[in-house]
Amino acid sequence: MAEFEVDPGRAALDRAWRSLGRDGFFQDPAYGDLYRETTRHDATRVVAWAGDDAAGYAQAIVFHEGPKLVGSLGIHATVRHGPVLGGSRASSGELAKHLIAALRPRVAYLRVYPGREDVPREALTSAGFKRTAWLNYYVNLSGPEDEILARCSKERRYGIRKAAERGVKVRPAATAQDLHDAYRLLAATHERVHFPLEPESFFSGAFVRFHPDRLQVLLAELDGRTLATTVVAVDGNSAVTWFAGSSLDEATRKVYPNDAVIWAAIRWAKARGLAWFDMGGGGPPENLAGFVDFKRQFGGDEIDVGQYTFVPSEWKLAVAGKGFGLLRKIRGARR
Repeated sequence: MAEFEVDPGRAALDRAWRSLGRDGFFQDPAYGDLYRETTRHDATRVVAWAGDDAAGYAQAIVFHEGPKLVGSLGIHATVRHGPVLGGSRASSGELAKHLIAALRPRVAYLRVYPGREDVPREALTSAGFKRTAWLNYYVNLSGPEDEILARCSKERRYGIRKAAERGVKVRPAATAQDLHDAYRLLAATHERVHFPLEPESFFSGAFVRFHPDRLQVLLAELDGRTLATTVVAVDGNSAVTWFAGSSLDEATRKVYPNDAVIWAAIRWAKARGLAWFDMGGGGPPENLAGFVDFKRQFGGDEIDVGQYTFVPSEWKLAVAGKGFGLLRKIRGARR
């Protein structure tokens, strides 16, 4: 029978992660450390032990949104590309219950985005999580590049070709100034949609910690001006679009830097021998936003990977939802 430990010491945490034999990015304890060290957010980890080895593990990033006075109404937690399970899946339901117990008093909701991680649905739903559809797009990197390009839509092939013809070049970030230019585009993009973004120190810290083996920042440029960027994380056998940003003026649209930088990221992932390029999520099926259609047109397989949400208190979630909406309006008024 498994024994469970919440937030073990660092030596035990590293031993658990190594014993599972995974090379994930979003469940790596170093990913949680990055949030703790550079943001106001936190990380909670739960380990299921089977003797000296870990049978399961989950890392939740605990996000603190809005002013501190709102308390738990402004806090939610997410488990991305997890939980991670060992050879036995028997303890997965109990692992979910221990994660809930550790976070219940602190959060308005807890959400699991398993991605392609093989997570037993019954284990999460029996623990009180509700599953809803969540689409993602995965570009298969097998075969030659021209076959991968041929699977893209006509519009995306046109954009990739025109970007090259009009002089857009894509290169990896190498300097502090490159990272600053990339962050400027990320911040502008998040401000347009009134969505919070981690501080610049978070990205520079990620670059120091994970680049070049597990993280790449690509810049699409024209005449010395950075027009688009994408931050790509290596998670197992996939490259994942972690963040993306671009300029939004009419002149920029005409040279298709977003097409160029995503295609460069796909080529980069293939050159590394990875199996998939994860477009980073399209959201619920009813999401018709333009960025979702953009992701879909790169020819990836559309898969309902699902998302799982646990709500400790319905009234707390309702109040939190209204509060987050108000915060977005405030951010928009400050533009």
